[in-house]
Amino acid sequence: MAKSVTELDSPWKDIIERYFEEFMVFFFPDIHQAIDWNQPYQFLDKEFQKLLKESEMKRRLLDKLVKVWLTDGNTAVLHIHIQGQYEEDFAQRMYVYHYRLFDCHGPRVISLAILGDTKKDWLPKKYGYQLFCFEISCRFPVVKLLDYWEDKEKWEELKKSKNPFSIVVRTHLLGLKTQRSSKKRFQWKVELFKALHEANYSKQDIWELFRFMDWILKLPLNLELQFQTFTQQYEEKKKMPYVTSIERLAIERGALQPHGKMSLTF
Repeated sequence: MAKSVTELDSPWKDIIERYFEEFMVFFFPDIHQAIDWNQPYQFLDKEFQKLLKESEMKRRLLDKLVKVWLTDGNTAVLHIHIQGQYEEDFAQRMYVYHYRLFDCHGPRVISLAILGDTKKDWLPKKYGYQLFCFEISCRFPVVKLLDYWEDKEKWEELKKSKNPFSIVVRTHLLGLKTQRSSKKRFQWKVELFKALHEANYSKQDIWELFRFMDWILKLPLNLELQFQTFTQQYEEKKKMPYVTSIERLAIERGALQPHGKMSLTF
């Protein structure tokens, strides 16, 4: 039932690229306010990949590198790291990635971390060392997704929020919490599907968020068929044909392309 780091990479990558501004509002509102959103931003992922060794590429969940314009007229490069599991030397690796980016962009790099692991007390925020009179210190902002599950008030805030990442965070956490129970995963997936439709998102937003949800909350075949039946009946009842069973079949066969375009091979 559990998905590997590589399998979780793609849905997070897609959802951040589509809802980058909403991502910043949700997780890092102070930085969001400092960005000039009237100016175009640029993803620099290929540049970041060139800085990494092959061994580092295999163990990371997701890194996004984004060049933005700030309201003061300067540019900044945001390094966003989504970490899916506990790693003893994580803070050191954040520092290493930062100084590699510093070599390219100077002191305009901001490193940010999202922790999507299951280790409750793990919250690395800084890295540093001192040798005689020499000292290095690196502190980076961190968001712990598990906090939304542990804190009932935060969970209720998620349910009320209209930001797309309220759905993303709930989906990610419920994916972790239901790894050993397909029945509970089915029940939560039904609830999230209803919440998705009741949040007044656009048809395109519902489709994009459903793709994320469907990838993370993978069900065994028998429950998948039940879920398809439920979605069809629900949307027929609500007169909201956003995610049809035909589209879901195309997803399962790998024929549905981003933004709802189907190939002719399925």
